[in-house]
Amino acid sequence: MGINKNNALGMNILANLRLNKINQNQLSTDTDIDKSTISKYINGKATITRDHLDKIAYYFNTTPETLLNSNLSQISGELKDPQNIFKYCSMLFPLTMDYSAYENPHFEKAFNAHKRMFECLAKMDFVGMDENDIDIVLDEYELAMENKDIELVSLANSLSVFFVSMLFMKCFSLISTHHYNELPYQAKKGLTLKEHQEIQTDLAGSESEFHSIIDDPDFLVEMLDSLGKLKNSEYWSDLSDYYICLLFVFGLISNSFSDMQNKEFGINLLSVFATCGNQYADNYITKMITTE
Repeated sequence: MGINKNNALGMNILANLRLNKINQNQLSTDTDIDKSTISKYINGKATITRDHLDKIAYYFNTTPETLLNSNLSQISGELKDPQNIFKYCSMLFPLTMDYSAYENPHFEKAFNAHKRMFECLAKMDFVGMDENDIDIVLDEYELAMENKDIELVSLANSLSVFFVSMLFMKCFSLISTHHYNELPYQAKKGLTLKEHQEIQTDLAGSESEFHSIIDDPDFLVEMLDSLGKLKNSEYWSDLSDYYICLLFVFGLISNSFSDMQNKEFGINLLSVFATCGNQYADNYITKMITTE
């Protein structure tokens, strides 16, 4: 017996195709479902069978219920174009400063390195990035946090670095696929093949190290503790709510739901906060989701 929820299903199949950078031909080959049948499902011209629904859901590592009932069309845009995403990194992962904090030598050093990193990311200039900056940022912000007067602004910037790093790791495969494996792009940027290979090796090592951090069982507890400190401050409360949403969007919450379900929840939560006047959430919805 068929299941009659074709419009949502069609949009969600398209969203998953775009998210995974594959076409209908590939989906047809891999699932052994005729391409014309898949096209009818997408266009709402046929009612999907339970067998085909299960196959497509399994293929995209999601659930039949998510394909039928969710709106994944916006979520698929999240990692669509890394270049546009990082163009707005200073807005999406706020780089904050006040003059009293800047008088602290540790904060000043961290902030300057932080700014250099974001400027390079905005230009997708990975060659120009100083590999020592990330260590300087994290170490110096931690030292700055020992001063209670500037603890929260230092903590907010540390979280900014963490989340943009998390996004970078998630975008790494897209960056590699759409940019660095194209020799004309390398030539345009003045990269030699050897430099390209060295960059990929360095990034792969960083990715492994980064995941070892977030897989630590104590990591989430420390993260939530940090967000709690921001939440207790009226000035930083909206930023705390925003980063809590991103924990779901980036799949850092440990629960029984799939990454796609958590991502959808995070996006919906951001939408709610945006309508309540949270400027951080509004910036994310405006820049991350709608940017073409």
